[in-house]
Amino acid sequence: EKMSVCNLRRNIQEGDTVILWAGRDYINPITIKKGGETQNKYGLYHHDLIIGKQFGTKIWAMNNKGWLYVLAPSPEIWSKALHHRTQILYIADISAITFNLQMKPGSVVVESGTGSGALSTAIARSIAPHGKLYTFEYNADRVKAANIDFKNNKIDHIITVTHRNVCEDGFQLPAIADSVFLDLPCPWQVAVSARDALKQNGKLCSFSPCIEQVQKMCRALTDAQFVDIVTIEVLLRQNEVRPIALDAPRFEQPTQDPIAPVASASADASEPDVKKVKTDIESDGKEEAMQVDANVPEAKAEVQVENQDEKVQKRKFPEKERSKKEQLWIGRRGNRNDPRVTMTGVRPFNDSRGHTGFLTFATKPNQIVKSTQSNAVTSDATSQDASETKQE
Repeated sequence: EKMSVCNLRRNIQEGDTVILWAGRDYINPITIKKGGETQNKYGLYHHDLIIGKQFGTKIWAMNNKGWLYVLAPSPEIWSKALHHRTQILYIADISAITFNLQMKPGSVVVESGTGSGALSTAIARSIAPHGKLYTFEYNADRVKAANIDFKNNKIDHIITVTHRNVCEDGFQLPAIADSVFLDLPCPWQVAVSARDALKQNGKLCSFSPCIEQVQKMCRALTDAQFVDIVTIEVLLRQNEVRPIALDAPRFEQPTQDPIAPVASASADASEPDVKKVKTDIESDGKEEAMQVDANVPEAKAEVQVENQDEKVQKRKFPEKERSKKEQLWIGRRGNRNDPRVTMTGVRPFNDSRGHTGFLTFATKPNQIVKSTQSNAVTSDATSQDASETKQE
């Protein structure tokens, strides 16, 4: 049995499409071939050494320096590995779409446009094995590329790709779809065609990056007599959780600064003429001796102490250059043995995605009533014809 994104297995076999993952900058899909080789900047990898291994295995290069993981081509990973021919939808929006459109095995879905095929692949997994996806794309090159990807992923029997501009020609499908998805620059132009392609109580979803597009689409859906119109925005924010070491809080100001050197100004004959005061402030842990003349008058000694304290403050290193010993002293200079407080910190990753677009959902009612405006136009035309006949 052939493996596909809808039917993954545990072990890798010849002919399988796999994802080679060596970091965020290298996610590459390949097809495993007997006797085949894959070369990248990390080294050379023989396919024969990959066949029979389980998905998720770490494979080492022939030079025993480079390595990579061999992953199964699930739709989530495939959306990152495929060649982005257009902007694509990611797992946050895809999960909201498949859930709200109530996709399930056996569903019939209509999509426009196909783009890079990321959403089409996810839809195929949701409606497999007996469902059907009709996807439309106006760009001929993207149609060919999408067909190749669907064939490699063994889902071409579920997906039918049609080269057509639905904004001008419509879907031309008579009420066969359980749900319709639109990713178009002007989705309001196909609101009526999408309604005609839906079954009763069928669901529609339109993706638009701009709120002005949403406003026009909501007006078009209202005119097309859709009900339960609602617009949502899905934001996925990944957070980094890591321990952070903080200094213990000090609630009292220390009476004496232990770092600043203290010089005695009293002249004592029993003391030596010169004494050394260890400052212990160097980042490399070395001791620096400072000579203070004991016979200097008290006032002059205090001035020297103040000047020395200023030098100590100026010699503080930047945050990145401080040693571990000096970092332990920052903020708690009153007690050398005061332990640091470890807390768990959370902050978003720097590359977290922000706004992608708005999802507008609507439902086709059981019965479509002719619009009042059409009835009024018909009535006016009938009255005009009657008056012309009477005049004749």
